[in-house]
Amino acid sequence: MSSSVAADTFAMLASGTLSSSVSSLLTKISSHVKDISLSSVLQHLQKGFPQILDLSAAKSDMSEKKVPAPGSPLPKILGTPSKRSAAISSQRAELGEAEQDHLTNAMLASFFTLYKYPASPEVTAIKRALSTMDTLAFLTKASADSCSVFLLAQVIHLVLMDVIAIYTTKAATVSSENNHHNKLQLDTEYEAIERGIVSSLRSFSSKNNHDEIVIVLLNALLRLQLLTSNYLSAYRSILNYRVIVFSISHPQLIRFYFYSSLTVAIIGQHARALKLISNANQLFADYSPTMSMKTQLSVDLAAFTTLFKTLTCTDSSAPQSSANDCCEAMLCKVSFPDIYRVLLFKRMARIKTQLAYIAKIFKRISLSEVCRRINASEGEAKDYLISGAMEKAFNVRFDEDEDGNCIVTIIQRQEQLLSSKANFRTKALQLVDRLSFIRSSLTQQDVLLSRHDEKRDQDNNTETYLDMLDLMDAGFSDTD
Repeated sequence: MSSSVAADTFAMLASGTLSSSVSSLLTKISSHVKDISLSSVLQHLQKGFPQILDLSAAKSDMSEKKVPAPGSPLPKILGTPSKRSAAISSQRAELGEAEQDHLTNAMLASFFTLYKYPASPEVTAIKRALSTMDTLAFLTKASADSCSVFLLAQVIHLVLMDVIAIYTTKAATVSSENNHHNKLQLDTEYEAIERGIVSSLRSFSSKNNHDEIVIVLLNALLRLQLLTSNYLSAYRSILNYRVIVFSISHPQLIRFYFYSSLTVAIIGQHARALKLISNANQLFADYSPTMSMKTQLSVDLAAFTTLFKTLTCTDSSAPQSSANDCCEAMLCKVSFPDIYRVLLFKRMARIKTQLAYIAKIFKRISLSEVCRRINASEGEAKDYLISGAMEKAFNVRFDEDEDGNCIVTIIQRQEQLLSSKANFRTKALQLVDRLSFIRSSLTQQDVLLSRHDEKRDQDNNTETYLDMLDLMDAGFSDTD
């Protein structure tokens, strides 16, 4: 791609007049980001964040200094806005509504381009200045009417990935020290990041058509909580927020399935973890994302596979059962084999993993065959099947055949949902028929009671009753 095409793509994205999908434009920018002038990117950013103005004057000084390490204090030049910055801020407040919308789109496009730009002292310093929770608060206020929701989601994703990377690097440094004050400060910083993400989650969850931003924020929250060993908080996050899988991008959905599977596996729900990993694997195979996205996901997998092994392989030294061979066919079909193998290290996890696989390919199977496959007794196999059902990986029912052998009927939750809908419809129709019958009976009873009262009044006061009939026949009331 020529530099003019790259610049035109950036200009189109910045202006908000999109001739093609935002995703394709972002792919072009990511692939040829060097062809876009950094000065044009900073020009748009300076209007929204005036403190960046000072960097242009200090460019030569920044290139001579060492790049600040993640977690270190910000350069003084980024700390206090200059008088010129204050002037720009006041001018920005006086802009009209139309130009304000244009600036919002331009800033988001500049955000994305800056975070994709090759590392340099200047770029690193600017990113450090922008990777704060104040930036997330600012982006949360952006209206969906003034910018692309997908573009805003990508910017929030990049900012939060950088924020979390800076924090985890600082946490690794502080954990090796014995400074109690620094650890307290680190806890305060964690709470601020978590609180900021949750606040944005609540804000965007209350808006329509913002599902992509919600999944980005939820993934960032899960990533932060997992990397900081707050596993119960991560599990609560999964329970507290509902994900609409039909209206979000595949890369973010893959991340969500992966983080969720890691979370539920840590707390012992290995069958459910297997199902989530299978969903992620299927999406990954069907979507075939770009090479850059594959690389980014691979980095995630490498980072979290180590964490997964550390947390789940508590009895890896235990002798392996010959039943491991039953899962070899399953292992070769997945793109996340390391996690499957980790699950197989623990006997309980291995049995649950095999049961989840059995539940996927069998609807009815004898209990004796289940015992043979998982190398367990009948009582133990039943307990594990019930445990898998309690984890909501599948539903199970135990029956007996003609010979008295126990038969296991496994119902996938999707099939159960369809069956529940059919049963609900049948019961609803039965209820309607019952209500119709009751209404008919009450109406008939009411008519009979009315006739009985009418006859009683006629017997008690025959003259009055006849006078009323005469008036009704004449078509007049007694006041005419």
